[in-house]
Amino acid sequence: GNTGASGANGISAYQVWLDNGGTGTETDFINALKGAQGIQGITGPIGPTGPQGNQGPQGIQGVIGNNGISAYQVWLNNGGSGTQTAFINSLKGTQGIQGVVGPTGPQGNQGLQGIQGPAGLLPNSTQTGATPFWNGSAWVINNGNIYNNGSNVGVGTVAPIVSAKLEVNSTTQGFMPPRMTAAQRNAIASQEPGLVIWCIDCGPNGELQVRNTIGWTNMIGGTVSAPLAIGDNYQGGKIGYILQPGDPGYNPSILHGIIVTASDYGPASWGCNGTGIGTSLGLGTGQANTTAVVNGCSDTGIPAKVCDDLVLGGYSDWYLPSRNEMFKVFANGATLGISNVNVFYVSSSEFSSGHIYSVSVSSAITSVPVVSVKTDSRLFRPVRNF
Repeated sequence: GNTGASGANGISAYQVWLDNGGTGTETDFINALKGAQGIQGITGPIGPTGPQGNQGPQGIQGVIGNNGISAYQVWLNNGGSGTQTAFINSLKGTQGIQGVVGPTGPQGNQGLQGIQGPAGLLPNSTQTGATPFWNGSAWVINNGNIYNNGSNVGVGTVAPIVSAKLEVNSTTQGFMPPRMTAAQRNAIASQEPGLVIWCIDCGPNGELQVRNTIGWTNMIGGTVSAPLAIGDNYQGGKIGYILQPGDPGYNPSILHGIIVTASDYGPASWGCNGTGIGTSLGLGTGQANTTAVVNGCSDTGIPAKVCDDLVLGGYSDWYLPSRNEMFKVFANGATLGISNVNVFYVSSSEFSSGHIYSVSVSSAITSVPVVSVKTDSRLFRPVRNF
């Protein structure tokens, strides 16, 4: 027969639960359907390991920690004191005792003899008393230079006098003993009688001297001449300065220096104001300065010409000293009897075409001159060399 009409829709289980006194949400309804949890069943077998998952992204870098302190600082913090070297030394243990010395080993076999060296540079000579000397390129062996037979020595002779230990023979050369100052002579250690020297500053011309059992004498046994000194009267004036090592013209074997007149000259003006002569300042230039002024300046009565014309004590080679020569001489002003230490004397050295250098005893001691105009009328002191 025909299908009957559809019946009305039934209500849901949740609605039935609500109609029968249940309260809550659908979730509460579902939970109300669950019974109490049963006891845990037996664990089943472990399944196979699943595939490894993808690596996750790298995490961010953590904060850098603080630097630790050094071992040296730890040592200091724990009561140590001192430098890093002291810290290192504190770590070293005490040195152990030395071990027993082992026995000496057997002596080794003697080595082979080396080859003979070349012949020496000095060949044998057929001449008695031959003595070698180096001529600059080769050794020369003969008895014509120095003869030495073991008992006598001859220079310039092959037959030295038998009673002489040394004979020097020549008709063109002389014998030169050691040359020195009196101060150097006196400093000789262990001065034995018979010692001979030439004293270069003893007396006006030097002196040959010999040592006896008491002291030094001249060659005839008399008192030795005293050495020359600043302020001594000598060769027309007074010794104002003695050249020292490094000075122009210094000779360790011959005494040289500057002699200054015992009195002042002038006053007079320098001359040639406004005209440059061209002079120098240095030690040893005063004579050339004086000559240049005399030749280049026609003014009369000027210091350079007075010095150039001066004849004193039998000497005619006087000149007007340069600035630096005046420094040397006037620094000894007290010994030379220059009483006014603040009076400025003119030198032969120009500063400019209108000015020259002047020096006093006081300024010479400090090597500080003054610049004066050429028209100033000032004192001057002629000097000469010895």
